[in-house]
Amino acid sequence: VREVRRDIARLKTVQVQKRNGAAADKG
Repeated sequence: VREVRRDIARLKTVQVQKRNGAAADKG
C-alpha cells in the first residue's frame, strides 16, 4: 500500500511540474 501511495504522490508531483513548466513556457 505504501508503494502505491508513493507512486500516486509521484504522479501528482509530475503533473504539478508539467503545469508549472507549461506556465513558465507560456510566461
